[in-house]
Formats: sequence, C-alpha cells, structure tokens
Amino acid sequence: MHNHRGFALLEVVVAAAILVVLAAGVAQVVAGAIRERHASRLRTIATMAAAARLEQLRSGSSADAATGIDYLDTTGAVAGSAAWPPQAVFVRRWTAQAVNGHPDLIAVHVDVATRDGASTACLSTVLGAR
Repeated sequence: MHNHRGFALLEVVVAAAILVVLAAGVAQVVAGAIRERHASRLRTIATMAAAARLEQLRSGSSADAATGIDYLDTTGAVAGSAAWPPQAVFVRRWTAQAVNGHPDLIAVHVDVATRDGASTACLSTVLGAR
C-alpha cells in the first residue's frame, strides 16, 4: 500500500492557489465595474445639466446671456457662480451667438465638465432668433 497523504496536501495547496488567483481576478472586475458605473453616472448628470441649460436658452425662461458659466453639485443643481464652490462637481459653460450670414439664427453651445475634466457633455443647437 502506498501513502497518498503528501499528494492530498499538494492538491489542497494547488486548489487554494487557484482560488486566490480567481478571487483576485473577480475583485479587479468588480472594481472596474464600480469605476465605470460612477463615470457613467457623472456623464449622465453632465448631459442632463447641458440639456436643461439648452432648454432654458431655447425657451427664453432665463436670462439670455450670450455667454455664461455656473457650477453644479452632484445632482446637477446650481451650486453657485463663483469660482468652484466647495460643493461643486461640474462647471457648465454656454455661448449663444449669431450665425454668420444668417441674422435670424443663433448657435447655442453648452459644455458641462467635471473638475478633473474626466466626464463631459457638449450639446449644441441652432435656434431661430426671437
């Protein structure tokens, strides 16, 4: 009869090593998914904030400044217009200018970006002059 105790220990060590490698791989995938979810959330908020400002300019329901800037919090609400208030996550800039050769048309561009510039949204449209 042969003693197989040494082989059983070796099998346990190999199995444990495989589990550690698999767990590390799964942890990296989960961490990447969490990062991407956060980035996607920021892009969505930036796009919604750009669309909201574009709609305000389109409807004329706000001051129709040719250019402007404001700062937004994590929900997309205005946090202030001073340089980067502490609660601000996004900066939103917009321009509205006449289209060359077409005095009845106004080109509007809205850009929203995070402080680090990693997540941005840019929306543009052309409006008929009021």
